[in-house]
Amino acid sequence: MGNAAPTTGAFSQESAPQLSELMAFNGAPELINGRLAMLGVVAAIGAELASGTSVLQQLTQGTVVVVWSG
Repeated sequence: MGNAAPTTGAFSQESAPQLSELMAFNGAPELINGRLAMLGVVAAIGAELASGTSVLQQLTQGTVVVVWSG
């Protein structure tokens, strides 16, 4: 246990990471890419629900559906 500072993810709360640290090959790019992939899956599901067609059908038909919440 001790008196170590609590951490959130790969970075400590003591200092905010710089862009160069985020893009270093120590696991952060994979974290960012993973989160963007999750966002893409949610966007694909939203497009399916909004249009009623699957993502594959939308890609083959060239249909573009914009899902906007705001």
